[in-house]
Formats: sequence, C-alpha cells, structure tokens
Amino acid sequence: MPKVAPENDAIRLKFVDALDAWVKVEHALWKVFYVILKPMEAGQSQSLFQAVGSFQSQRDAVMVVAGGAISDVDLLGELETLQGRARGLATKRNNLVHGRWLMASTRAKDPSTLMRFYRPANITQFLKPGETLLSKKGKYIFDFQDLQNCEREFKTLATDYDAIRMKIAAHLGVSPHIELLEKDIVGPIRTTIQRSDPPQEGP
Repeated sequence: MPKVAPENDAIRLKFVDALDAWVKVEHALWKVFYVILKPMEAGQSQSLFQAVGSFQSQRDAVMVVAGGAISDVDLLGELETLQGRARGLATKRNNLVHGRWLMASTRAKDPSTLMRFYRPANITQFLKPGETLLSKKGKYIFDFQDLQNCEREFKTLATDYDAIRMKIAAHLGVSPHIELLEKDIVGPIRTTIQRSDPPQEGP
C-alpha cells in the first residue's frame, strides 16, 4: 500500500475541518429560524426547516418568517446583509463538495494541492484563453491555505448567525436558547440515572 505524504494527510484533514465548519453554519441558521418561530417546539421547527430543502431555500424561509415577525427595520437589514454573505460562501462550499477530487501539485516544492473536477477530465477544459491553472485557485484548485480560509470564513458566518439570533430573541422577547437539549436529551439521561438500581456491594 503506498505511503501518504504528511502534507497530504494535513490537507485532507483541513478539507474535513472546512466542511465541519459549514455544518455549524447550517445549524446556526436553523437556530435563527427556531427563535423566530417560538413557541414552536425545537423538534417541530427542525423538521419544518429541513423539509424546506436546499440551503438557499432555507435562507429564503428565514427571511419570510423574519419579515412577518420582526418590526425593527435595521435588524431586518442586518439579517439580509448576513444572508447575502451566506449566499456567496454557499457557492464556495459547493465548490468544495461537488465534483471529483484528485491530489496534485501545482508548483514545485509546494505542499500537495487538491484539484477539483466535475467529471474525470483534465482541468484545462475549464480554462478560458489566456487563463492559467493557478487562476482557478480557490475555485477548482484548493491548497491548504485555501481550505484554511474557507474554514475561517465559515466559522465566522456561523458566529455571526449566533450573534443575530441573540438580537432577534431580545427583540421578540423570547429566550435565545434551544430547549430541545434540556427536554429531549438531558431529561431522559437524568431519568435513566434516577431509575438505575444502586450499585451492589461486594461480598
């Protein structure tokens, strides 16, 4: 079995880190949706949110419910601006996720670079006259630094969604917290512990 160079391992792990950061974005957007629809239960809110479909449709759904619940024009504007940022970063996320990935190197003595293909073909098919391979860096080609930048941008977006959720909750006079964790997870664990038989003493 061929050995994998340490830099290859690093870039693969960074790829996973970037995608994990995007998961946080999707969850943070749902929490905004949940807070706006309170007192709907978290489980119902999550089912409704997931049924909407794509991330774009979920962003649209958030804006629809926000438009009906939030009277603060400035707060709505702030949310709309954030959604615009999310739209751009969603394209970057799609560039990471969709397609066939190969490991390659674009420059001598450089760490390995991820090259992205929509189909098994040479990436030069995607180059316009006068464009170079490196001109597609960050779109079709992602090196370690590109992936690190994606991870940072996705984490920042998730944090900003959390921040605006707090503002929306304060505006609506509801709790910004997710009661699902206490009711559906912590509660049953406590019940199980309480119902457990006490430990038997040894002979």
